[in-house]
Parts: sequence; C-alpha cells; structure tokens
Amino acid sequence: MTDRPVQRWLNFSPTRPTQSFRPTSASLPVSVPPIEPPDTKGPSLSGKTPYPYQQKGIQWLYSRQRALLADEMGLGKTIQVLRALPKNTPTLIVCPAFLRLNWRDECLEWRPELHPIVCKPGELQVPAPNEVSIISYESLPDAPPGARNWLVPDARLSRATLVVDEAQYCKNYKAQRTQKVRRLALQCARAWPLTGTPMLNDPFDLWGVLCTFALEGLVFGGRGKPFNTFLRMYGAKSRHWGGFDFPQEAPDAEEIRKRLGIVALRRLRKDVLPDLPGKTYQTVALDVSPELTAELDALEGEWVNKEELPPFEMLSSVRAKLADARIPALLEQVQRYESERIPVVVFSAHRSPIEALGGRAGWGVITGDTPHELRRTMVDLFQTGLLSGLALTIQAGGLGITLTRASHALFVDLAYTPSENSQAEDRLVRIGQKAAGVMVTRMVADHPVDRRVLEILSRKQLMIDATTGGKLG
Repeated sequence: MTDRPVQRWLNFSPTRPTQSFRPTSASLPVSVPPIEPPDTKGPSLSGKTPYPYQQKGIQWLYSRQRALLADEMGLGKTIQVLRALPKNTPTLIVCPAFLRLNWRDECLEWRPELHPIVCKPGELQVPAPNEVSIISYESLPDAPPGARNWLVPDARLSRATLVVDEAQYCKNYKAQRTQKVRRLALQCARAWPLTGTPMLNDPFDLWGVLCTFALEGLVFGGRGKPFNTFLRMYGAKSRHWGGFDFPQEAPDAEEIRKRLGIVALRRLRKDVLPDLPGKTYQTVALDVSPELTAELDALEGEWVNKEELPPFEMLSSVRAKLADARIPALLEQVQRYESERIPVVVFSAHRSPIEALGGRAGWGVITGDTPHELRRTMVDLFQTGLLSGLALTIQAGGLGITLTRASHALFVDLAYTPSENSQAEDRLVRIGQKAAGVMVTRMVADHPVDRRVLEILSRKQLMIDATTGGKLG
C-alpha cells in the first residue's frame, strides 16, 4: 500500500450508502515498512511514561492508515496519537477551538522535536515535515471553486497524518464541518479520528462517523450494501413518514461489536486502570411549584409515546423553568459542600444555575461564552485548590478538561443527549483521580414527567454501551 491519498469523492447520505475506502482495507496494517518505530516507552519532558495499554495503542495506530481510536474518556488518547505520529511527517490536527492549546501543550510535552502551530481563527497553515498544524473545526476553509475532492489543494497533504479529535462532531452528514473533514481525510495519507463516544444518541451517529472516514464498508460491508446491513443489524424499522426507529436493544449487538473491532480500538477504564474509581449515582427529588406542576401535567397529557423522550420543543420551556426553580436548592447544596470543604463540580444543561454561582466567592464559571484562555485558567485554579468549586454548562465543560480534584459532581439538570452527560461525568473520572469513588448527584423534579425523562436517558445510555460502550479491537 502506498501513502498516496484516495482521490475519490464519497457519496455520503444515510439514505444512500457510501462506498468504502479503496484500493485496500482502510484499517489493516500498512504494507510500507516503517522508517523508524514509534517511541512507546520513553519518558516525556516531565518524566511521565505511557501506560502499557497506551504503548499498545501507539503501536496499533502507527500500523494503520485509517482507524478509529475510541478509548473511554480519560485514558489518554492524545498521548497515544502524538507518540504514534511517524517521524518527519506533516500533521494536521482538527479539534474543537477550546482544545487547540491543550494539543499544543501536549505536543511540546510528548513530542518536543515537533513544531506545533496553533492556527488563528479563519486560517490554515499547511504543515511541513515535523510540523503539527492545529486548527478548529470552525476555521476549516471552504473548498476552492470546482474542486470536488480537495479542500486544500496542496501536495504536502498527500504525506500528512490527519488527526480529528472529538470525531463525534462529524456525525451529521449535512453539516459543513463534516463535509470538510471528509475532504481532508481523502487528501491525507493517514486519518485517525478520536472519540470516547462514537455513538452519542442513536446508531446514525456511529454511521456518520464511520462514513466520514470511509470505514463503514469494513464494518457493515459484505454481500449486501453497508447501509442496508447497518439497518438490519441494528433492527431499524421504517417510519411511514420517513426515517427509521431503532429498538432498545440491537438484535446483533455482539456481531456489531465484533465488526467494529476491525477498525476501532476501545479500552475501558475498569479494564486498563482498575485503580480508577467507579461512579455512584444518587437522585435528589425536589418539590415543584403548583404553576410548574400544572405545566408538567399538561405536557404529560400531550406526550404520546412515553417509551421515547418527548419532542425537545415540547419540553424545552418547562425544563428551563425547572432549572431556574432549582437555584435555591442548588445554593443550599453548595453551602453544604463548602462547609465540609469538599471540592465540587456543578453541571447544568441551562446557563441560569451556572451563572447563579458566578458571583459566589471561591467559585469559577465556564459557559459557551468563556474565552479559551480563561477556561484554562479556571480549570487550573480549581485543580490547584484555589477555587472551592467550578460550575459549567454541560456542552461547554463536557470535553477536553480534567477535574480530578473533585470527587463529587452535582447535575442541576441533564442534557437531552445521554452521552453528553456521561462525558461531563468523566471529567472527574480520569487519570489523576485519587478518590475511591466519584459521587454523581442528579436533581429531579418530583413529578412523573421528569422522572420518566431521567429513566429514558439512562436506558438510552445502556443501549449505547451495548454496542459501542465496551472493549473493541
């Protein structure tokens, strides 16, 4: 196999299956002899060394052109990727904007001979050998006019390694960023997507990620078309008005996991780092005002299929009011943590509870409007003990940060996508967590609607775990 990129456009649509990467298997070992094997055991600048499971991941990635590293969150995917980068290769890293500086710092730590370049918003510097260009999804350029397959018509990319962090961002085939990442993946010699949550909410999320990097044919190929095989194995049923419904349990869950293991490597914390703590959940039921009870009662009457989450639009208004109503209870809970000198992280899907803690002495706040440098400062202040608590919106704080000083997480309410809640929890359950266990407390309204929503979110997470939540590869 040569290192030339595949110069072919992929037809990407959930109703029209894509074709798999060619001319050879996208995730099988590269036939070109390695120039120099990666350093799997050597220390970083600060003397850290990769764990044994990370050493295996480094070798696994290095031997593949296209493959998905899907280790559970907190297991150091960044370290594995940086150590697996071939010598003298140009590297392009695409990541959420707030993680660009994290990648720069980790590169300086684990591969000091490489030159990381943090691209400014709206620009892309094509990397030369031994350069690592780090760009956000939002700053990816548009394709030149008439260039169907090329996002950046630069010959240097034909030898480059493309790393796509938080690859679940590429699950929606209609999104411009997904189409841009797909074009880049076609141009680069190697493409390594990374995600701890390959399926955020339903199987189409996984399908989108696989298609973006031309891996779907290897997983769901065979005699039938990949998309048809995907639907059959997940037990999809066509809706009369279009689209598909998926059962709670995929009929071929074990076979799906086996096939995913062809292209994906996933390890679990409990298997590779058994000393990391597990999570314990508790629910705090809160009284509901008569006005909100009336709204929830009315919503319960309109909610037709109670086996699925109610339409978001139906619930969004009352959820926002519930979040506001929980602020007094939140402040009371926070006071208890402070009095016992227990560092705590507070999450909410809504901004109002988070902003309510913004003016509290000893607290830091991270929302979607918080500048990237200030986020890093807030996290550092919390981790070093200069803040007693940190409050974050789930979307702003659920990725790319480490909050291992806390062993208690308090959720005022939950995101509508179950994996986003899991991602937020795992900010605490990472390498460096010293507590024997992490306590996750979730507030819930003492009403059947809110309790049922919590139950469905938990059930959906179990379905995700059944096919993508365990070990792969």
